[in-house]
Amino acid sequence: MDKLLYVLLPIILVVVALNSNNDLKSKNACRDGDTKECYVLGEMYISGQGTGENPKLAVDAYAKACDGNYTDGCFALGKLYSDGDKIEQDNKNAVLYFEKGCNNSNAKSCSALADMHLSGTGIAQNSVTAKELFDKACEGGDAYGCEDHNIF
Repeated sequence: MDKLLYVLLPIILVVVALNSNNDLKSKNACRDGDTKECYVLGEMYISGQGTGENPKLAVDAYAKACDGNYTDGCFALGKLYSDGDKIEQDNKNAVLYFEKGCNNSNAKSCSALADMHLSGTGIAQNSVTAKELFDKACEGGDAYGCEDHNIF
């Protein structure tokens, strides 16, 4: 058992150090305006990988990515708000971020926004708009959007 500990401990320390370096790299790059790294940082904060789980910092990082038109950040933030698992559910904010992502050609955001229009969650129910959004999502390559645009 002691031998195993001596073998595994250095490996564990290297992995922790690498994760810390990735965290620092992403923080610095995000601070310097790299919106993709802001999204990556948000993913790290939401999963707790390399940073410790911190949903509030994930929201901040995703918002910075989205504001810089890195649309995966818009989708991630919309999903956080719509799910309400890690932060307080807020469907109006979910709609806002899905709209921004969809308006900037993020197909997953279009599908999610279509679902909200279809169900009337956070926005007035509108099946015509839902179909248009599912079509846009499908055209953008989202398989879920392609499946659901066929329900009309």
